[in-house]
Amino acid sequence: MTIAINPYNRLMLLAGANTRFNIDTVTNHGTYYSNSAGTSWSGKDKSPGITFYGSDPSVGIDKAGTAYYNALDANELNAWQLKLWKSVNGGNSWIPLGWVPSAIDPDKNHITIDVGPSQFVNRVYIGYTDFGDANSSPPYDVWISKYTSSAPPISIS
Repeated sequence: MTIAINPYNRLMLLAGANTRFNIDTVTNHGTYYSNSAGTSWSGKDKSPGITFYGSDPSVGIDKAGTAYYNALDANELNAWQLKLWKSVNGGNSWIPLGWVPSAIDPDKNHITIDVGPSQFVNRVYIGYTDFGDANSSPPYDVWISKYTSSAPPISIS
């Protein structure tokens, strides 16, 4: 589970959590929001735009109050990719932004957003581990992608 607090409106909270629809196989992720500092919550147990099933949600809120939601999404071939959505109404509805440039087998993703003051204010960063090449040394890498262009991810390990 991940929770974000709007840095300029402490009443606005956003959460993402893994959910399960089929006890044997199907996992998903839900998005939840509060405009009352957590006194009451709304949301859905299944996020919009999931291709087959998903996992590992991560949320953040930028300086303008735009909410971002990042999660793993797998297709029917079990190929994992990172997806990103945004919400301009506090998490009530989501706009797909597409696939995040990522490595072979992304996992353990987390999002952070620069809320300034800086020249990169509102830039969205997504960090994740790539477990794609078990024969490499080390057998995994840590990567960073930024949502500002279609630039490839940057390895930081």
